[in-house]
Amino acid sequence: MSSKLLEKAASLFKAICLASSRLNNVITERDKSCYPKINNGEFRGQQMAINQLKGLPLGTSDFIALRMADEIYVDKTEMVFSLAVNRGKYFLARPRRFGKSLLISTFESLFKYGLRDFKGLAIENLWKEEATYNVVRLDFSEIKDFADAESFSERLISLISGSVSNFVSALNS
Repeated sequence: MSSKLLEKAASLFKAICLASSRLNNVITERDKSCYPKINNGEFRGQQMAINQLKGLPLGTSDFIALRMADEIYVDKTEMVFSLAVNRGKYFLARPRRFGKSLLISTFESLFKYGLRDFKGLAIENLWKEEATYNVVRLDFSEIKDFADAESFSERLISLISGSVSNFVSALNS
Protein backbone atom coordinates (compact mmCIF):
# COMPACT_ATOMS: atom_id res chain seq x y z
CA MET A 1 0.00 0.00 0.00
CA SER A 2 1.15 3.52 -0.70
CA SER A 3 1.88 5.83 2.23
CA LYS A 4 -0.95 8.22 1.20
CA LEU A 5 -3.41 5.36 1.17
CA LEU A 6 -2.17 4.22 4.58
CA GLU A 7 -2.55 7.77 5.94
CA LYS A 8 -6.12 7.95 4.63
CA ALA A 9 -6.93 4.55 6.12
CA ALA A 10 -5.46 5.59 9.50
CA SER A 11 -7.41 8.83 9.40
CA LEU A 12 -10.63 6.98 8.61
CA PHE A 13 -9.93 4.50 11.42
CA LYS A 14 -9.48 7.41 13.87
CA ALA A 15 -12.77 8.93 12.77
CA ILE A 16 -14.55 5.59 13.21
CA CYS A 17 -13.05 5.13 16.67
CA LEU A 18 -14.23 8.58 17.70
CA ALA A 19 -17.70 8.21 16.25
CA SER A 20 -18.24 4.81 17.85
CA SER A 21 -18.42 6.16 21.39
CA ARG A 22 -19.69 9.69 20.98
CA LEU A 23 -23.24 9.32 22.29
CA ASN A 24 -22.06 10.67 25.66
CA ASN A 25 -19.10 12.74 24.38
CA VAL A 26 -16.73 10.71 26.53
CA ILE A 27 -13.19 9.84 25.54
CA THR A 28 -12.70 6.17 26.32
CA GLU A 29 -9.52 4.12 26.46
CA ARG A 30 -10.43 2.73 23.03
CA ASP A 31 -10.59 6.31 21.65
CA LYS A 32 -7.18 7.07 23.12
CA SER A 33 -5.70 4.13 21.26
CA CYS A 34 -6.51 5.96 18.04
CA TYR A 35 -4.22 8.86 18.86
CA PRO A 36 -0.45 8.98 19.19
CA LYS A 37 0.70 10.28 22.60
CA ILE A 38 2.45 13.60 22.74
CA ASN A 39 4.95 14.84 25.40
CA ASN A 40 2.60 15.59 28.30
CA GLY A 41 0.62 12.35 28.03
CA GLU A 42 -2.36 14.00 26.30
CA PHE A 43 -3.65 12.61 23.06
CA ARG A 44 -3.38 14.71 19.92
CA GLY A 45 -6.73 15.83 18.54
CA GLN A 46 -8.67 14.57 21.57
CA GLN A 47 -10.12 17.90 22.74
CA MET A 48 -10.66 19.21 19.22
CA ALA A 49 -12.58 16.07 18.30
CA ILE A 50 -14.94 16.45 21.26
CA ASN A 51 -15.68 20.08 20.43
CA GLN A 52 -16.42 19.36 16.78
CA LEU A 53 -18.79 16.41 17.19
CA LYS A 54 -22.50 16.96 16.77
CA GLY A 55 -25.21 15.01 18.52
CA LEU A 56 -27.18 12.25 16.84
CA PRO A 57 -30.77 13.27 16.09
CA LEU A 58 -32.28 10.13 17.62
CA GLY A 59 -36.05 10.47 17.42
CA THR A 60 -35.89 14.08 16.21
CA SER A 61 -38.52 14.63 13.53
CA ASP A 62 -38.66 18.43 13.79
CA PHE A 63 -36.31 20.14 11.34
CA ILE A 64 -36.13 23.41 13.29
CA ALA A 65 -35.38 21.62 16.58
CA LEU A 66 -32.70 19.53 14.86
CA ARG A 67 -30.99 22.62 13.42
CA MET A 68 -31.25 24.61 16.66
CA ALA A 69 -29.73 21.71 18.61
CA ASP A 70 -26.91 21.55 16.02
CA GLU A 71 -27.48 17.84 15.55
CA ILE A 72 -26.17 15.81 12.62
CA TYR A 73 -28.18 16.45 9.46
CA VAL A 74 -27.42 14.79 6.12
CA ASP A 75 -28.05 17.59 3.64
CA LYS A 76 -30.64 16.45 1.15
CA THR A 77 -32.03 19.94 0.62
CA GLU A 78 -31.07 19.88 -3.05
CA MET A 79 -33.68 17.13 -3.45
CA VAL A 80 -36.13 19.12 -1.30
CA PHE A 81 -35.61 22.03 -3.69
CA SER A 82 -36.27 19.77 -6.67
CA LEU A 83 -39.52 18.51 -5.13
CA ALA A 84 -40.61 22.04 -4.20
CA VAL A 85 -40.09 23.62 -7.62
CA ASN A 86 -41.37 20.78 -9.80
CA ARG A 87 -45.13 20.68 -9.81
CA GLY A 88 -46.66 17.32 -9.25
CA LYS A 89 -48.17 14.94 -6.78
CA TYR A 90 -45.84 12.82 -4.71
CA PHE A 91 -46.50 9.72 -2.65
CA LEU A 92 -43.81 9.20 -0.03
CA ALA A 93 -43.76 5.52 0.85
CA ARG A 94 -40.91 4.76 3.24
CA PRO A 95 -40.56 2.37 6.19
CA ARG A 96 -41.13 3.49 9.77
CA ARG A 97 -38.48 5.81 11.22
CA PHE A 98 -37.12 6.61 7.76
CA GLY A 99 -37.42 10.40 7.91
CA LYS A 100 -40.88 11.08 6.45
CA SER A 101 -41.91 13.41 9.29
CA LEU A 102 -38.53 15.17 9.18
CA LEU A 103 -38.95 15.70 5.43
CA ILE A 104 -42.42 17.21 5.92
CA SER A 105 -41.05 19.37 8.75
CA THR A 106 -38.27 20.53 6.39
CA PHE A 107 -40.86 21.62 3.81
CA GLU A 108 -42.89 23.33 6.54
CA SER A 109 -39.86 25.32 7.70
CA LEU A 110 -38.93 26.27 4.14
CA PHE A 111 -42.37 27.57 3.21
CA LYS A 112 -43.19 29.10 6.60
CA TYR A 113 -39.86 30.79 7.41
CA GLY A 114 -37.93 30.85 4.13
CA LEU A 115 -34.20 30.20 4.40
CA ARG A 116 -33.98 31.09 8.11
CA ASP A 117 -33.10 27.53 9.21
CA PHE A 118 -31.10 26.50 6.13
CA LYS A 119 -27.77 28.26 6.68
CA GLY A 120 -24.92 26.26 5.17
CA LEU A 121 -27.19 23.82 3.33
CA ALA A 122 -27.41 23.32 -0.44
CA ILE A 123 -30.84 24.90 -0.76
CA GLU A 124 -29.50 28.21 0.56
CA ASN A 125 -27.92 28.84 -2.85
CA LEU A 126 -30.81 27.39 -4.88
CA TRP A 127 -33.96 28.85 -3.30
CA LYS A 128 -34.80 32.29 -4.71
CA GLU A 129 -38.33 32.62 -3.28
CA GLU A 130 -38.50 35.40 -0.69
CA ALA A 131 -42.19 35.05 0.16
CA THR A 132 -43.25 32.94 3.14
CA TYR A 133 -46.57 31.18 3.50
CA ASN A 134 -48.97 30.04 6.18
CA VAL A 135 -48.76 26.27 6.41
CA VAL A 136 -51.46 23.81 7.44
CA ARG A 137 -49.86 20.62 8.68
CA LEU A 138 -51.90 17.56 9.58
CA ASP A 139 -50.12 15.10 11.86
CA PHE A 140 -52.02 11.84 11.64
CA SER A 141 -50.03 10.35 14.51
CA GLU A 142 -52.32 12.45 16.73
CA ILE A 143 -55.32 10.34 15.72
CA LYS A 144 -53.78 6.87 15.56
CA ASP A 145 -55.82 5.37 18.42
CA PHE A 146 -59.46 4.87 17.51
CA ALA A 147 -61.97 2.10 18.11
CA ASP A 148 -64.09 2.36 14.97
CA ALA A 149 -64.79 4.40 11.84
CA GLU A 150 -66.96 6.87 13.74
CA SER A 151 -64.30 7.70 16.34
CA PHE A 152 -61.73 8.01 13.55
CA SER A 153 -64.02 10.44 11.72
CA GLU A 154 -64.52 12.51 14.89
CA ARG A 155 -60.77 12.69 15.56
CA LEU A 156 -60.03 13.56 11.94
CA ILE A 157 -62.58 16.38 11.94
CA SER A 158 -61.13 17.65 15.23
CA LEU A 159 -57.58 17.55 13.81
CA ILE A 160 -58.59 19.40 10.65
CA SER A 161 -60.66 22.01 12.47
CA GLY A 162 -57.83 22.65 14.94
CA SER A 163 -55.30 23.06 12.13
CA VAL A 164 -57.61 25.30 10.12
CA SER A 165 -58.43 27.48 13.16
CA ASN A 166 -54.68 27.93 13.76
CA PHE A 167 -54.32 28.85 10.08
CA VAL A 168 -57.18 31.38 10.26
CA SER A 169 -55.73 32.88 13.46
CA ALA A 170 -52.40 33.32 11.70
CA LEU A 171 -54.14 35.01 8.77
CA ASN A 172 -55.95 37.43 11.07
CA SER A 173 -52.86 38.45 13.01
